[in-house]
Amino acid sequence: MKLTQYLGDIYAVLTACTWSIAVVFFKWSGNYLEPIPLKVLQNTLAISGFFLSIWIFQEPIWLDLTWTEWIRLLVSAILGISLGDTFYAAAINRVELGLIALIDGLYLPLVMVMAYFILGELVSKMVLIGAVFVLTAVFLSHSSEFWIFWKSKGQQNSTTLLGIFYGVLSQVSMAACVVMIKDLLPRFSILTLTAYRFLLGNLFLIFIYTCRGKIKWIFSGFRMNSSWRVTLPGALLGPFTATLFWFGGFKYTLAGKAAVYNQLGLIFMVILGVYFLNEKLTRIKILALLLALLGTVCVFLD
Repeated sequence: MKLTQYLGDIYAVLTACTWSIAVVFFKWSGNYLEPIPLKVLQNTLAISGFFLSIWIFQEPIWLDLTWTEWIRLLVSAILGISLGDTFYAAAINRVELGLIALIDGLYLPLVMVMAYFILGELVSKMVLIGAVFVLTAVFLSHSSEFWIFWKSKGQQNSTTLLGIFYGVLSQVSMAACVVMIKDLLPRFSILTLTAYRFLLGNLFLIFIYTCRGKIKWIFSGFRMNSSWRVTLPGALLGPFTATLFWFGGFKYTLAGKAAVYNQLGLIFMVILGVYFLNEKLTRIKILALLLALLGTVCVFLD
């Protein structure tokens, strides 16, 4: 049991690593495509990867779900893929990454609260202490962006405020979508479950915009051009790889613990900023990294 739990811990940390890198590609992709066409392209690439992997690893091609479970999977897909990912892409296009990271901090407490009320999961004191350390680290590592926003709140333009609103909606959607199907994860192949979840979510997104007469627009991202240099790596790292690790973490450990590890992605963004964007590694950011490490140790030792 302990080895299985450690596997869940590893998956959750890998989620944070891959997702933090994918966010950089998402930001670049937003310079080429609008959020909805971008998500349809990324989702389609990810779905192709999932079903190809199912064939390679000889995983079950069909899910033996009841009608109720299919409905739950559909709702999860709509919340997490059709809505949550789209809200997130829209937020990234309107808000700086530092402020996005602070908004992402809502994910951890939301998962813990929803897991308690929906699944009856109650995390230990060590996990709670680790969560406090990690959330404090997230705030400290991006505190400069917060104070800049706070001091100029009276002058914020509507684009930034709308981006924050989309960001908050994305965190609520993402927390709800994984908690509501957590009980399905131990029973089915992660590859197969994730493939159908993405397929349902993408079809719903395409259906909505097709009904609005925007079918040409929603597939505009499929035109081969220079944008594929960033959209393809982003799709492989985010919707494909990070999602598999994400569900793997929730499959093998408690939702609250997995959420703490997932939050480390916001700290990894600081490291990426230092090495790839020439940002300064200040004393506050060093303190944040140490707190994040301490929080991770607390959760791991639980």
